[in-house]
Amino acid sequence: MLPSRRPRPRWPLPLAAVAVGAVAWWALADRPPASLAAVARGYSTLALRAADSDGSSQTGPLSSCADWRIFLTWDEGARGAGAEWTLHEGRQPGEGYSLRWVPSRLALHLVRGGERPVLLAALSLASPPREIQWRRRGARLVVEADAVPLLTVIDAEPPPAPSWWGFATTAPRDETEISLHLDRQLGEDPERLPLDDDPVRLRLALEPLQAAPPRRPWWVRLLSPGTVLDRPHQELRLATALVRRAMAAAAESGDQAHALGALGAARVFLSDPMATASPATATDRSRLRRWLTLAEIRLVAASGGLGEDELDALANDLRGSRLVALPAEAVDAERSAATRVADAVESLIADSRPEDLGLLLSLVDPLVERACRPPEEPAAMRELLRSTAPAAGANRPTHAALVAAVASTATPAAVWSRRSAWLAIAGRMLDRASSLAGDGLTDDQRGLLALTRHGINCLLGSDPAPTPGEAPAWLTVRWRALAGSDPQATAWPDLPLAGYPLGLAPAIARLQQLAATEPLAAVRWTARLNVADQATEPAPALRAVVQELPAAGQMLEADLLRALVALRLDALARLTSDPQVAKAAFDDAGRALSGLTGSRPSPWASTDPLAFALARLMLARLPDLVARTAQAPAVGAVGKGAILGEPASDLPAALAGYGELLSGKPQALRSIWAPLPADRALLTVLAMQEVTNGPKPDWTLLDLIPCRSLPTHFARPMSAAAAAGGPSGPVP
Repeated sequence: MLPSRRPRPRWPLPLAAVAVGAVAWWALADRPPASLAAVARGYSTLALRAADSDGSSQTGPLSSCADWRIFLTWDEGARGAGAEWTLHEGRQPGEGYSLRWVPSRLALHLVRGGERPVLLAALSLASPPREIQWRRRGARLVVEADAVPLLTVIDAEPPPAPSWWGFATTAPRDETEISLHLDRQLGEDPERLPLDDDPVRLRLALEPLQAAPPRRPWWVRLLSPGTVLDRPHQELRLATALVRRAMAAAAESGDQAHALGALGAARVFLSDPMATASPATATDRSRLRRWLTLAEIRLVAASGGLGEDELDALANDLRGSRLVALPAEAVDAERSAATRVADAVESLIADSRPEDLGLLLSLVDPLVERACRPPEEPAAMRELLRSTAPAAGANRPTHAALVAAVASTATPAAVWSRRSAWLAIAGRMLDRASSLAGDGLTDDQRGLLALTRHGINCLLGSDPAPTPGEAPAWLTVRWRALAGSDPQATAWPDLPLAGYPLGLAPAIARLQQLAATEPLAAVRWTARLNVADQATEPAPALRAVVQELPAAGQMLEADLLRALVALRLDALARLTSDPQVAKAAFDDAGRALSGLTGSRPSPWASTDPLAFALARLMLARLPDLVARTAQAPAVGAVGKGAILGEPASDLPAALAGYGELLSGKPQALRSIWAPLPADRALLTVLAMQEVTNGPKPDWTLLDLIPCRSLPTHFARPMSAAAAAGGPSGPVP
C-alpha cells in the first residue's frame, strides 16, 4: 500500500498575497503625491496654469500655488538655448517672479515684478544652459542649470502665489518643452498665526512649531505612514512672515515704537536657540537677518528727531542741572542717524552675497532721498533749551554752550555735511552692488550704476570723470549735466526700460534735482558761460553767449543769467581803469536790470525772490542805475521803495511769504532749504545781506551747494572770487 501523500498547506499563498498587498498599500500611501501639473511644447510663447483643487484637469477654477518647480529643456543640439528668453509667473512677465536669460552677457537675471520691479540677482555663466530647473517654495527661490545649483534667494517681500506660468523667447527657432510641478503640502499659513510683539507671548505662539516632533508609535507609522511635515520650510515661512510684518511696520514709520517692537520680535525668533539648528535653516535665517537689517536702515533713515518721551527726560535733566552735555542724537539727530546707518551698511556689506544684489540696490533710493530731504528745523530742541534756561548760577555757561551746539547744526555747512554723509553711504552700497553683479548686468544696467555713482561723486565734490565714449544719449546727456558741462541736447532722453528693475531711476532724478540741472537749456548756457569766463579775454566771450539768450521777459533763467553776467562784467571792469570798459559794463547792467524789472506785465523782480535780490544787488553795486530804474515804466508794479533800496518791508505782494529769506538777517540762512531750491535761496540770502548792510555775506558758501543751471559764483565781488580761486573749468 502506497503511503498517503501529505496535503500541502493552503495558507502560504494567501499569506504571501496579503503581505504583498500590505507592502504595496504602504508604499502607495507613503509615496509623495504626484506633482506634475502641466506640460507644454512650442517655439515662442507658452502658457501653463494651475489645475483645479483636486488636480484633475486644466479646465476647473483657477488655483494659486507658491510651491512649484518648472523644468525648461531644449532638444539636443537646439540653438534656442542661446537666444533671449524669459520664464515668468503670471500671464505676462512682470506680474510675479521672472527668470530671464541675457545672451549678450551669458547671464541669468532673477526679477521680482510688480509696480516697482526689483532685480534680485544676476549671475553670469560660462555657456548657454540646455536645461533649467527653477523652484519656488514660498519665499525661497532656487535656480539650477544643467543639474548644477546656481542660486538660492530668500525674498522677504515675495509677490502673491501665481495661477499661471509662462515662457517667451525673442528667437522662436527651436522647440522648447516646459513642465510644471506643483506641491500643495504647505501646511498652515503662518500669516494667520496669533503673532504678538511681546517676546513671551510670541514664544508661546511659536512653541508648537519650534518643539521637536513627537515620535509616533510603530503601529501608527505603519497604519498611517504619510509624509512628515517639512519643518525647516514651515519655519522659514513663519520667519518670513515675521520679517515681512516687521518691514511693513518699518516702512510705515508712523509709530516708531510699533516698528521697533515688530523688528525686535522678528530678531528674537531668528536668533532663538529653540529653533531647528540644521545648516539649511541657519543659512536661511542669516539671509532673513540681512532683510531685517535693511528694514532697520529704512526705519532709521526715515526717522526724525527725538520723541516726546525723550524730550521730557532731557528737560528734567536740564532743570535738575544733571546734564552737562546733550547726547549726540539730541544735538544733531540727522548726523546721529547717518552714523547708525553707516555702521549698519558696513555690516550688511561685509555679510552680503551674490543673491543680495536686489537687497542692496533697494537701499540706494531711500538713502539718496534722505540726502535730498530738507533738514528738519530743530525747533523742539531750541524751545526745550529756552524753557529750561537757568535764571542764574553756575549752570548758565553750560546751558549757553548747549544752545550754541544746537544752533550750529542749522548752518549751511553743517546741513551739506550731513547730506554728503548720506550720499557717501549710498555710494558704498552702489560699489558693493556693482561688485556682486560682476559681468551679469547688461550694458544699460551697468550704465545706470555708473551714472548714479558719477552723480554722487559730483555732488561730493570729486573731480568728474570724463564722459564715456560710444555711450547712448540718455547716459551722456545726464553725465555732462551732472558734471557741469554742456549736455549738448535740448531735452532729456528717456532712461532705458531694461534698467527699471535696478530701481535707480528715482535716485538719478533726485541727484539731478540736488545738482539743479533744470531747465536743461539753462544748464547748456551756464556751461558755456563757465567756459567763456576761463578765456583769456572773458568779457567778449561772456557777451557772445549772452547774445544767444532768449529776449528779455521770455524766460526767467535767461534774465537771471543776464543779471549774473552783468555782475561779473562789472567786477572785471573794476580791475581796469579804462572808462570804455566801465561804460560797457554799466550798459550791460542796465539792460539786465531792465529784463528783471520790466518787459513783462508782472516783472520777474515782483514775483521771484532771486530776481528781486539780484535787482537790489545790482542797484547797490551800481548806484547810477537808480535813475534809469526810476524811469522804467514797469517799476511801479514792483514797488519803487523795494527796488530802489529803501526798507525791505515794502516787498511786492507776491513776495510777502519770503520775508525772512529777503530780510538779510543771519537767521535767513536757516530758510534756504525750502520751498526754493537751496542753490537759488542761498544766493538770494547772500545778495540781500550785502544790500541791507547786515552781517557780512560769506560768499564761499556758494562752493558748498552745486548749481548747474546758474553760474551763482558770478555774483561774488571780484575780491571774494579771486580769494576763492574762481570756478573750476568744466569737464569735456
